[in-house]
Amino acid sequence: MTNRSVINMSPRTSKQLKEIKDGKRILIIETALKVFSENGYNGATISMIAKKANISKGLMYTYIKSKEDLLNEIMQYSLIRLSKYFGFIPEKGILTKKDFEQVLRGMINLYNTERDFWRLFIMLLLQKKITKKMEKMLQGMVNEYVSIFGKYFENKKSSNPLAEALLFGSTLDGIMLNMMTMPDAYPVEDIVKLIIKKFA
Repeated sequence: MTNRSVINMSPRTSKQLKEIKDGKRILIIETALKVFSENGYNGATISMIAKKANISKGLMYTYIKSKEDLLNEIMQYSLIRLSKYFGFIPEKGILTKKDFEQVLRGMINLYNTERDFWRLFIMLLLQKKITKKMEKMLQGMVNEYVSIFGKYFENKKSSNPLAEALLFGSTLDGIMLNMMTMPDAYPVEDIVKLIIKKFA
């Protein structure tokens, strides 16, 4: 027996088992997001998700209790991913044009690397039942965003910092939607420069 065989046969540590479990949970969540997006929440079934994830229905139920439970998992997972966008904001806040540009470019680059996930998430979010549910969960994050960017526009002596923060947020949403629908044709760099000129 080789050393390699011995290593492969050795019992897994609790950390390794947790990583396997977490990996399986993420697989289930990301597969469910795809199935819900493509078939609609009402049209999707646990069996469809299990089949697409290539795991047994029985194993699925060791990770989730129901379809509703799975939807909540997707939403929590999405909020965690959304919170990464706040990682580009300096601890001191957005005080200068350079800060603003760094945050804007960081957000767009992060979106670009996770484009498939956000495309599916938006498809799910646009379903009527989901929109209402997600709106409540997103409220805290929206408030935080408005507070950060509202403060920036207030420091710039904007006549309506709140409206300007919301306008900038809507513009950012529009960029991401266009990057999703025409990834190779959308002039991201030109648009970013115009946004910096307008808002920063």
